[in-house]
Amino acid sequence: MKIINATWEKRNLGCDAYEIQIERKDFDNFDAVCDEIEKQDFSGAYVVIKMPVGNLDALHKLQDMGFYFMETQLGLEKCFDADESLWELIENAENVSYTSVPKTPKAWDQIIEKITPYMFSTDRVSLDPQLGPEIACLRYKNWAKDLFADTNSRMFEVNVEGIPVAFGINVVMPEKRIDYGILGGVYKEFDDLGYGLFLIAGDKGLNALHSGEKCRTTISSNNFKILKIYQKLGYVIYKELYVLRKFY
Repeated sequence: MKIINATWEKRNLGCDAYEIQIERKDFDNFDAVCDEIEKQDFSGAYVVIKMPVGNLDALHKLQDMGFYFMETQLGLEKCFDADESLWELIENAENVSYTSVPKTPKAWDQIIEKITPYMFSTDRVSLDPQLGPEIACLRYKNWAKDLFADTNSRMFEVNVEGIPVAFGINVVMPEKRIDYGILGGVYKEFDDLGYGLFLIAGDKGLNALHSGEKCRTTISSNNFKILKIYQKLGYVIYKELYVLRKFY
């Protein structure tokens, strides 16, 4: 078990925050894990626990301690070619293009300001009755600003007939040949028009298998619609974590 002081969350929540990472080996003596958690001074803090799925006894013990289940976090990796019908749709969409956003503070800030409270409506923070969409929006804006400092990050926009409809941020790890889709969203005025498909496909997603590069991302089980799209694009689940939270 690891207990991490999540200092990056304090600016979003206005209180101390911690993330507890539980490993599968911790299940061998889970009562000791619970005792260690209860010994911590989390007064006034927001605490998140992430743990491997499948052990309901451990999950229920944490719930008895006041932790609420929020989601199952799903790690996805592209392993197959996209569904043929989707492949043809994407390949033949002549009015869709991708634009790389210059790596300058001004250019990134212009995109970040387009992030709205309901862009991530299935996010666990957005759905949390004690937090909500406004805090989720602030959280994603600050996260995007942090990603600007990562030398391996890149931002792009999806355009339809020359009009920007969505944005995405990826982080490329050249040494591992992995392209992580970190975050992205469709702009409010274009929501529910199906443009999320092109955001997920991106200008690399369809060709990843043929370049030898892995494409990975993480989504919430709360967003079933996006999971179905990823599956049709050839992604499979390679990692699952229960996520719980408690306000002390």
